[in-house]
Amino acid sequence: MTVDNQPVVSRAQRETVQDRIYNEVRNGLMFGQFAPGQKLKLRALAKDAGTSYLPVRDALGRLVAEKALHLLPNRTIAVPELSREVVDDVWRVRIQLEEFATLNAVKNLTKGDLSALNSIQKEMSKKIAKGAHLEQLKSNKAFHFAIYEAARSPVLIGLIENLWLQAGPYISFTRNMKDDSKIHFHEEVLLAIETGDAKSAANAIKSDLMQGLHLIRAMLEEAEANET
Repeated sequence: MTVDNQPVVSRAQRETVQDRIYNEVRNGLMFGQFAPGQKLKLRALAKDAGTSYLPVRDALGRLVAEKALHLLPNRTIAVPELSREVVDDVWRVRIQLEEFATLNAVKNLTKGDLSALNSIQKEMSKKIAKGAHLEQLKSNKAFHFAIYEAARSPVLIGLIENLWLQAGPYISFTRNMKDDSKIHFHEEVLLAIETGDAKSAANAIKSDLMQGLHLIRAMLEEAEANET
């Protein structure tokens, strides 16, 4: 049965589609797929997802409630704009939590986990060499969370994921820059994990995050200078 040529979706189906769209947009935000200030077109997203308007609206509404997206006065949903204050605040807390997660994860990582991390790192290196920036950011997220999840703390992972949601638009701001520093820091992390040195692994994660923060600050300062 259809109404106005739109398929009628059962409640159970609608929830399943909503969850899928929610997770896809959420993951996209976390690894920098969406740019700061970008407006999300609900009907275009619905068309891409092969679904109706309502589950997309509901999925994005969940992300607005989580403050990962903003609802503008005209009811448009958008990615948050750039802010140096937010960047500094988010990265300060990220560093604390991600260092802590790494310290607790190293003792739980197996040889199989280390092999998987090495594979992610090799793929990331290839993507950087090819200039596949968005794919590189996906690999970067996979690398970090493969470590953090070994801390075996759902609460900690939830907090880190929330911060990555807020950090994603800023990460996207730098995605067209060629930066090989992540490879260096990730290699330091891998070496520390291999030797069971949790403190060195955490320090390398901190250096990785600090380097990203420095790049974002520099680009924000350049953007502000160009506006004046």
